[in-house]
Amino acid sequence: ITGHIDTLYNAVVTGSKSHSEYTGLSKPFNDKMMELSKQYQVARKDNDTARTSAIEKEFDGIQKDMTQAQKDFVKNNPASYVSPVILRSISYELTADETLEMIAGMDTTVSKIQMVKDIKFRAEAMKNVEVGKKAPDFTLNDVNDQPVALYSKVGKAKLLLVDFWASWCKSCLAMERTTFQDAEVRARLETMVKVKYRAENLSDPVVKEVLDRYGVAGGLPSYVV
Repeated sequence: ITGHIDTLYNAVVTGSKSHSEYTGLSKPFNDKMMELSKQYQVARKDNDTARTSAIEKEFDGIQKDMTQAQKDFVKNNPASYVSPVILRSISYELTADETLEMIAGMDTTVSKIQMVKDIKFRAEAMKNVEVGKKAPDFTLNDVNDQPVALYSKVGKAKLLLVDFWASWCKSCLAMERTTFQDAEVRARLETMVKVKYRAENLSDPVVKEVLDRYGVAGGLPSYVV
């Protein structure tokens, strides 16, 4: 590893076959996005809305191509230890069945590592909250410290939005001050039943059980509809 303490983001890692595989896959796409990012900054500075819109579409196209290349890599390299790392990064864009199918195609030496076990656990949990599935029930104390079951408050006519948050989560609080105050967002939320689950202590067995049942593994805030 070579680099400077002031610019660690520019550090260069060499000598690893796995690292070479990973950078060989991602570098062409990252280079394109870096160049587009520079063009985007110039377009915004010039207030060129047509150009910024065009660049955003290019970004989306590159991201889609990159995701497809990553999927192909995982499928075509079942014995590579890079495959679990890539699968973890794209698993939030896949259905639970797609993720489990990719894991099933991995060599046993790779599929038994902890990272793959964690991805598989989350995928299996996500099947419980797929579109059309009934939300898993849970019980949480209200402001009067009385236990309240989710199903006792949720009607059958509306969608359910479960907002997993914590008081120490700065992003959670920022979302409440900004996004959830937006008029359009508030109007859309009127069509849903919004339940806030305060996951203050992530290591609490009760909290962990609820998070696992809803497939929440990427930190807070997390939202499940």
